[in-house]
Amino acid sequence: MHTTTSALRQRFKVAMGGTTFEVAHTAWPIVISMLSYTAMGVVDTLFVGRLGTSQLAGVALAVTSVMLFNSVALGGLRGIKVVVAQATGAGDSEMARRSGWQGLWLALLLGGVVVLLSTWADTWVGLIGASGANFEHARVYFVLRCLSAPGLFVMTALCQHLDGLGQTRVSMRFTLLANGLNIVLDPLLIFGFGPIPAMGVFGAGLATAIAFVVAAVAAFAAFVSADNPVVGPLREDLRRLAKVGAPIGVNWLLDVAGWTVIVATLARVSELQVAANVVAIRIVSVSFLPGYGIAEATSILVGQYVGAGRLGGTNAVLKSATGLSCAIMGALGVVFLVTPEPIVGAFSSDPDVVAVGATLLMYGAAFQLFDAVALSTMGALNGAGDTAFTMKVGITATWLVLVPLGWFLAVRAEMGAAGVWVAITADVATRAAAYLVRWRSGGWRSKAVVQTGA
Repeated sequence: MHTTTSALRQRFKVAMGGTTFEVAHTAWPIVISMLSYTAMGVVDTLFVGRLGTSQLAGVALAVTSVMLFNSVALGGLRGIKVVVAQATGAGDSEMARRSGWQGLWLALLLGGVVVLLSTWADTWVGLIGASGANFEHARVYFVLRCLSAPGLFVMTALCQHLDGLGQTRVSMRFTLLANGLNIVLDPLLIFGFGPIPAMGVFGAGLATAIAFVVAAVAAFAAFVSADNPVVGPLREDLRRLAKVGAPIGVNWLLDVAGWTVIVATLARVSELQVAANVVAIRIVSVSFLPGYGIAEATSILVGQYVGAGRLGGTNAVLKSATGLSCAIMGALGVVFLVTPEPIVGAFSSDPDVVAVGATLLMYGAAFQLFDAVALSTMGALNGAGDTAFTMKVGITATWLVLVPLGWFLAVRAEMGAAGVWVAITADVATRAAAYLVRWRSGGWRSKAVVQTGA
C-alpha cells in the first residue's frame, strides 16, 4: 500500500486527464463492492426468513437500529479517502501513510463506542418497536452486530485508505472477502451442519461478525506488510480527518433518520403502500448503485487533482462522471418507464402491489437524471473537502423538503407512496441544483485539507 513520493507523483501524472475511461476504471470496483453488500443483505433475509416470521421481523428491526448507529461511523470514515486522495495528488506519501493509521485508530474508537451501546440492547430494540415473539430475536442480532462493529469499521477505514490511493480494486477484494464469508457461514451457522449446531438468529449475527473480523484482519495484515510502520494517534491528523469526515457522518445519520420517518409515515397509511414502496426502492437501487459508485470515484479523482494543485482539471472529472452517470441512470430510467409492471411483477404476485409499484417506478424514472447530477456533483465537492456544505444541503433537503412534503402528500393529500416519491423527486432536484450552484461559484476551492503540490 505504501508508495514513495516520486512513484505517487508519477502514477498520478499518468492517470491525469479526467476522462470517462478514468472515471469508469476507478468506479467499477466500488460498484462491485456495493453490489456485494446488497447481495449480503438479500442472502441474510432469505436464510433468516426460512426460520419464521418473528425471526425475520426481529432481525429487520435490529438492522434499523444498527444502521442508525453505524451510519455516523461509516460516513465519517469516508474522510480518510478524501485526505489520502489529496495527499496522493500532492505526492505526500508520508501524509497518506499517516492518515491510514489515524483512520485505523479512529475506527477502533468508534467501534468501541458502538460495542458500549450494545449494553443497552433491551432499551434500543424496545424503542424501535420490537415486542413479543420478535423481541429476543431483535436483541440477540442487535448485540452481535454491535460487537462486530470494530471489525466492520477497521475494514472500512483501510478500504477507504486504499480508495484514496486509487487502489479501488484492492479494497474491493476485502469487501468481497467479507461478504463471501458471510454467504458461506450463514447457512452453516443458522441451520447447522455436521458437528455445527443450528443457532438460528444467533448464527446469522455470528456469521456477519466473523466475516467482518476476518476481512479486517486480512486488510490490516496487508497494510502493515506494505512498508507502513506503526504511527500512533496524532492530534492534528485526527483533527483533519474529523473535519472532513464528521459532516459526512452527520449527513448519513440524518438521511437514515429521515428515511425512517418516511417509512413510518407510510406505515400509517397501509401495508399495501409500504410493500409497494419497498419493492420500488429495491428496483431503483439498481440504478442508484452505479451512480453512487461513480460519485465515490469522482471524490477520489477530484481529491487527487486538488492535492496536485490542478483545480482546473477537476471540471473534466466532473463532466465525465456526470455524463457517465446520466447515460447509465438515464437508460435504466427508460426501462423503468417503459416496462414498470413486468419489473414489479417479478417481485410480487399481488396485483395491487404491482399497480402501485408500477406508478412509483414511473416517478423513479423521472428523477434519474436529477439523481445522476446530484450524486456526481456531491462526490466532486466531497473530494475537494467541501463536506460541510454537502452536509448542510443534505440536511436541508431531507428535513425541509423530503420529510414534510412526503408526509403532507402521503397523508393529508392521500397520495400514499406516490406522494413520497414526488417528495423524493423534489429532494433530489434540490440537491442537484444546490450542488451545481456551489461548484460553479467556486466556493469549494478554498476547502482543500492538504497543502497542494503545485
